Amino acid sequence: MSSETLVLSSELSKGTYPDNNGGCFTTDLGQPLIFGSDGYVKITDLAYTPSSWNNVRENSNEITLKMRGYPVWGLVPRTLYHSGEITFERGTRKKYLRNSNRSFRNVDVYRLLIFINSWTKIPHTSEWMPGKPFDINDTNPTPPPIFRTIKEKDLPKNPVNKTPLSIQIQANVAKSNEWQISKCYLPCTYYPLFADFQLAFVNCINDTIEKMFVEAHAHPTIYELPKINLEDFNGFSEAATPPKSVWVFLQEFQWTHWTTVSLIKVAKQFRNATELQIILTPIMEQQLGLINRPRRLGAIPFTLKELRAQERVWTVNPVHKKADRWDPDKPQYFLSYFTDDRWNFDAEGDSVRATYNFYGVNEIDLHRNVVNSLWIFCDIIDGSYVNNVQIPLLQLVPTMQDTGVSFERFGMIHQKRINKSRVDAIKIWISETFDGKPLFFREPVTVSLELQRHV
Repeated sequence: MSSETLVLSSELSKGTYPDNNGGCFTTDLGQPLIFGSDGYVKITDLAYTPSSWNNVRENSNEITLKMRGYPVWGLVPRTLYHSGEITFERGTRKKYLRNSNRSFRNVDVYRLLIFINSWTKIPHTSEWMPGKPFDINDTNPTPPPIFRTIKEKDLPKNPVNKTPLSIQIQANVAKSNEWQISKCYLPCTYYPLFADFQLAFVNCINDTIEKMFVEAHAHPTIYELPKINLEDFNGFSEAATPPKSVWVFLQEFQWTHWTTVSLIKVAKQFRNATELQIILTPIMEQQLGLINRPRRLGAIPFTLKELRAQERVWTVNPVHKKADRWDPDKPQYFLSYFTDDRWNFDAEGDSVRATYNFYGVNEIDLHRNVVNSLWIFCDIIDGSYVNNVQIPLLQLVPTMQDTGVSFERFGMIHQKRINKSRVDAIKIWISETFDGKPLFFREPVTVSLELQRHV
């Protein structure tokens, strides 16, 4: 039995495998290795940089939003008075048979073109309806045609429009008490600055709110609710265009002269109209310092309480300090009384720009998303059983936290049988769970293997 040591690094073979990183890399061996039926391998050394993985991963990037009670568009019955000129457009549509996505039959469909003002000759067109056109003398067709371009102002009877017709149009319908629930996900990556995380958080939530409104056919009045106006800011690690105004905002709040906590703000009128609830993952709650371990926050309990920020103590002259925080827009008080609607008040005596707020209890630390163990996999070995799943696990090791480069040397360790007779390349990937989904490392990883085989 002969043995030899093989050193693999994520920095090698990048010409062939440009996506190599410390969490998943393939190394070309150059000279292929030939094994018989009894080749074995074991890991002897592992070198990596702790905390060089992404600080937002799939275990911590989910945000749940819940809304209800806001006005939406719906179909309501109305009587339209028109000029008496009606034309029909006929056609056919494919109707697929149940439990089949190939078999279909053609069905007759039609839509209605109607003139409200005979002198303009501009018709309103209904949606397509199954069947054949109804009798033009029938003022109550079943089902009533649906018109999405006709407004309430077009309905009344007048000397020109005398002929009645039962139709359906879009209008503001009763508010629903059923929760509308949607999930959004922050991009999994490493956020070097809080401002980068802040931008991803704000965009994720506000973009999802917009999508929820579209899905629910929200009434246009909901889009007119006041937003939180934001300052111009360009202090992100990469060039980005932040929004000018949002309904939900995350910022740093000066808790003491030297420390900051997170502050999540929601525009008051918007939350009153939508009953918005925001639920973060437990890890994200800890990263933002929203609550002490081991408690769970759940739906964020916003209040109208607004605290006064402490004066910030600068380590350098603030005159020469670049703005490093993205905050809401601050009014120029000597002019804003005449130009800013924040001096207008709602029925409860609050500014129309008032916000619901929630303040964290601990300092922000995006590195609170730790990796407790590393599952190291290799593609040339037989699988091992973990519960009822067979996976090519090479070694499971605990991680070192808050240190520099970690170097692990393994003593007595079980060998793994090699499942190939010829090896031209070896793939190593590292996961934080046994599902085998690779972590992304920003820094290189080096693995040393001991190979054993009969000569």
